[in-house]
Amino acid sequence: MTSVPKPTRRNQKATKTACVKLASKITTHNAKCLRKCGRIALDPHHIVSGRSDRIVARMDAQIPLCRECHTWATGRPAEFNAWIEAIYPGRRRMLLAVVNVVGKMDWESIYDDLKIQAAKVGL
Repeated sequence: MTSVPKPTRRNQKATKTACVKLASKITTHNAKCLRKCGRIALDPHHIVSGRSDRIVARMDAQIPLCRECHTWATGRPAEFNAWIEAIYPGRRRMLLAVVNVVGKMDWESIYDDLKIQAAKVGL
């Protein structure tokens, strides 16, 4: 039985970066701004801070926003959080719980899953 070599930290970092970029492309692919302003969504916005490895590439942790609405979301976090709770009840609390899970991320598997989702939307 051949063992699979353990990915180096550098490879893990590159795969994580690829995951984040692909998740962002999927989120904004042919998307209109979720705030219903009618503009094309160019910016994915994380419902909970994107600094956590646990949610940075999760599709349910991002929403498509236009640049103006993305500026609003980052500049007025209390209003944004209330708006998110109104359209996705409980999602923010669920994501905050995910952030606190301990364990290593399997970026290769996450990337494979994202490639399948990308193919479904035509990317």
